[in-house]
Amino acid sequence: MDKKKRSRTYNRPLMIVLIIGILYIVYQFISLEISYHKLVARRDRLAEELAEKKVYYENLQHTVENAQSDQYIEELAKKYLGLIRADEKILILRQPQEPQE
Repeated sequence: MDKKKRSRTYNRPLMIVLIIGILYIVYQFISLEISYHKLVARRDRLAEELAEKKVYYENLQHTVENAQSDQYIEELAKKYLGLIRADEKILILRQPQEPQE
């Protein structure tokens, strides 16, 4: 009987150490899963930003290509500077007058 009691006392500290070890492993696994999901979300967000930047870059490239054309320069001169060509006619539309009472 003394032998059975002795083996139980040796097993109790071993069981406590094993339980603590298992809990630590589970904690590490859960924290790694949380980190993984955060990184996946960040990767997806960065991929979306990259796609937006690529579209913006393509638009800039298109603008740079058009910047040297005479038509684009003419449009800018009309829009921002109010310039017109010598052969163009300007039409000024009158607002209809309200009848006076």
